[in-house]
Amino acid sequence: MGKHLIAILFRPRKTLERVLTERRLDRSRGTTWLLIGLNVLVMFVFAVFFFRFVDRNREPAFYFEEELLAHLAMWVVFGGLLIGSLTYALVTLGLGRVFFSWIVRIGLRISAHDHYPTDPEHRKENGRLLRLIHPYTTWINFWPKLLSILLAPLLLLLPGYAMMLDPEAPIHLAPSAMVATYWVTLGLWCVFIFLQVGMWVYMIIARTIAIQKIYGIGAGQAFWGPLLLYGLLLLAGVAICVFLVLLNNLLGGVAPYAPDPTPDFSSHLGL
Repeated sequence: MGKHLIAILFRPRKTLERVLTERRLDRSRGTTWLLIGLNVLVMFVFAVFFFRFVDRNREPAFYFEEELLAHLAMWVVFGGLLIGSLTYALVTLGLGRVFFSWIVRIGLRISAHDHYPTDPEHRKENGRLLRLIHPYTTWINFWPKLLSILLAPLLLLLPGYAMMLDPEAPIHLAPSAMVATYWVTLGLWCVFIFLQVGMWVYMIIARTIAIQKIYGIGAGQAFWGPLLLYGLLLLAGVAICVFLVLLNNLLGGVAPYAPDPTPDFSSHLGL
């Protein structure tokens, strides 16, 4: 299970050929659950380090009730992070298998309708193979996110973040520490952005190779069919968001007329 995740980062074509030859759908499901578990585990480690950092550096509350509420709020946020992480992983990795298969099949009906199989059993088998390769290709784009979350607590060791929470920090050290913290954080953020974009492109290439092998079509058809459908769905999502924002502005911009509950009668009384 794990060897395919490592091998696809260095030899995507041979790894995908091996996966499609073995056709182990049970192993693919196990890999999906492995990635879901890794996502929750990494978020758990991040949350533990982050909240210990906040609790160690924040100013203690004067009253016991405020201290209790602060700890309760931290536990609520901690549980929310874990539940949100699990939900995100289930949607992107679990339901993502079905969504990816559906997107590719609809897109290929548009871009490669002449080569699209007409036999229902053949179509069903190709859909199963698309779900088979999904976790392995997703891993290419998934591991930089896990790495960035796992390494994020190391940034908390920089002095600038501790000074944000510590009111007794030395004033003369604050400017230089904050500037150093800013540039180190910005540099690491840029590195991970470039890494994420590179792995995203690498994932698209690997998926194009897999679609070519499953359907026996050209690289252009395997690339543009799903990509165009993804683009159409993205445009539809943006259009819906813009429509909702405009609708909210129109409905919220016109205030209903409300009479003054305490009218002023001073003018009638000659005051």
